[in-house]
Amino acid sequence: MPSKKPSEKPIRYGPIVPRALKNWAHYLPAAGLVLTVVLFGLTQSVLFALAALALLAYLLYAEFKATKNVKDLAKEITTSIAVALGAWIALSLILNTTSPINIITSCSMLPDFERGDLIILQGAGTIQAPEASVPYALANATYVPAAISSGGKTILQIYQPMVKGQAIFQPQFGICQRQPLDKTKAPAGLICLKAIQVNDTSAERSNETNTTGPSPKTMSILQSPDVVVYDSQTPAGLIIHRAFGILNGTDGAYIMTKGDNNIMLDVQSGFRFIPHQTAGRVLLNLPMLGVLSLNDRNSQLQWLSENQIPVKGKVLLRIPYIGYIKLLLFLQIQAPAGCDSTLGKPV
Repeated sequence: MPSKKPSEKPIRYGPIVPRALKNWAHYLPAAGLVLTVVLFGLTQSVLFALAALALLAYLLYAEFKATKNVKDLAKEITTSIAVALGAWIALSLILNTTSPINIITSCSMLPDFERGDLIILQGAGTIQAPEASVPYALANATYVPAAISSGGKTILQIYQPMVKGQAIFQPQFGICQRQPLDKTKAPAGLICLKAIQVNDTSAERSNETNTTGPSPKTMSILQSPDVVVYDSQTPAGLIIHRAFGILNGTDGAYIMTKGDNNIMLDVQSGFRFIPHQTAGRVLLNLPMLGVLSLNDRNSQLQWLSENQIPVKGKVLLRIPYIGYIKLLLFLQIQAPAGCDSTLGKPV
């Protein structure tokens, strides 16, 4: 029987459990980050937010430490940016919008959409909402402060859109119950918008009523399934609210929107009517530089800047919790007003 050579060493089998624990330990910080982000979303606790930030900082430090040199780090960052930019451009083409991904940062769309949701958009060429026509240019609208009173007391301050001293629509109010998410607290009754009435001048409306002049048309809340994203042209930035109605003025179509958890329309809160202008058929989307698109009406190529595209799209899909990463990075930890309750339907 041949003898064992001196150079040969016996194979040693280490303990399996410690080795497995060591492998699992490598993923613990990432798993902890996911867990704390979800807990932050569920509880809105500052402690979970701080824990998530600490874990995120640790993961970034570990990645930096594992990188051999600055050149490799720069290469990794450049590659990541290129992949993200390529994905953004590809999604823009597929979904036909200049802003395919957005994050919900407020609670104005509770309960259907929550703060921290990541939403996927598609082009908003057609929006399902009640329509009416008015005989003037809505770009000339002014927004006049108005007070809603009851029993001689002012209970609500709104803005009334007007053209040449004439109200564009007449609001109709009801009572909504604001239900706290904490079930131990009692709901509170609030004055809220129930519907608006517009003097509709469209030919279809006139034929229905056998008249030749304007006919009153009522638009009620929650009639549209479409939630749109638009540029408010204010420091508030992009707004994600439900389409309420479309007004066709002499200068084009305009969209009215409302947050499901808000008591009034956006135009009654100080925002302007939104021109129903989209990018058309997106051919190339370069962030911060502009968009090459095909005009839907005349099939001509056009180069547009982002501020020339008021309506970014409508919501196709929501993914909960992922958006909390962005909220943490931008230190938007404190929940804004309205996140502790939901608004019921008006009666």
